[in-house]
Amino acid sequence: MARVLLYATGQLFGEAVGACLRREELVDGVVVVHDALAVAGTARGSQVDIVLYDITAGGALAAVRALTDQLMELPVVALTASPDADDVIAYVDSGLVAWVPRDSTLDELVGVLAMALRGETSCDSRVTRSLVDELRRRRESSEVVEAAELLTRREAETVRLIEQGYTNKEIAVELHLSVATVKNHVHAVLSKLELTRRAQVGDLVRRKPWLLRSA
Repeated sequence: MARVLLYATGQLFGEAVGACLRREELVDGVVVVHDALAVAGTARGSQVDIVLYDITAGGALAAVRALTDQLMELPVVALTASPDADDVIAYVDSGLVAWVPRDSTLDELVGVLAMALRGETSCDSRVTRSLVDELRRRRESSEVVEAAELLTRREAETVRLIEQGYTNKEIAVELHLSVATVKNHVHAVLSKLELTRRAQVGDLVRRKPWLLRSA
């Protein structure tokens, strides 16, 4: 059994959804709020277990982001128009744990609420693929930033030449450095990239070419 806080911009819509939810076995009570600024305080004061938030009004995601920052312990589920993959990514970024299109059935709504209370989220395969692609893009972007901070320009130049098969002596000639200085750069590169042999550099660069963007 769970207590639900429902925020809806339209009073008639909110009262209708609230009345339907009150008849469900899962629901122990419903608090309906129409003022977005009152949601956080009401959630705390009413000891609710989950928030159902209508985000069909313009600018609602910004309010949701502020709300989820305040109510980190409570799952927040969105009532929304039918979302596409980009919408879902924005929902995840705002802290929502699940979303329900407003044209869903009551059984579907209750099912999503039940899953959210169990810490689960349902997502169709098309949206899931987009989320996976976005996570991959963010990871690679993070690695690009980390690599730019990891290697100095001279170390990145050294990596580029190692990857091309240059010896330390040839690198010294190419970069107008002493062999001793090149050895220091190679040692620093292997240490920073957590490698044990220079032969591993080529494989790493082929997998992560952004390592050379500082060069």
